[in-house]
Amino acid sequence: MKKVFLAVVVMFATVTMSSAQVFVGGGVGFDLTGGKYKGGGASIDKPSGMAFNFTPKVGYYLSDDLAIGLEVGLVSLSMKTPKELTYSGDEIKQSIFGWGVSAFARQKLVGDEKISLHLEGSIGIAGAKGKTKEARPPPKGIL
Repeated sequence: MKKVFLAVVVMFATVTMSSAQVFVGGGVGFDLTGGKYKGGGASIDKPSGMAFNFTPKVGYYLSDDLAIGLEVGLVSLSMKTPKELTYSGDEIKQSIFGWGVSAFARQKLVGDEKISLHLEGSIGIAGAKGKTKEARPPPKGIL
């Protein structure tokens, strides 16, 4: 973990000390879902979940109007469905981890130094791996 943190710090320092032709961006997201269904004096838990994503992006301007770059994406999702909402009558837990890498090109359409409109296109590759955990397997012939 220390090596990853050190690599990120060195990359950030290198990018910020370089010329204005390099830009860094991206996004971080966190989402929680859940709650209860209420009606007719009854209350049932809704499916609940948590999602996290991290998508850093770095680019280099070849000219004033054209840039190229690389974006990496990581996402983690976990979900729990209560037993009242499943066919088997057992709680179901699911987890997914996904990744992606893409190259992009960005063309400036209009604007000046303070504000501008860009067109961006990308091509990449991605993958995901998931697990589902249920207290007992569904009966044969259902799935």
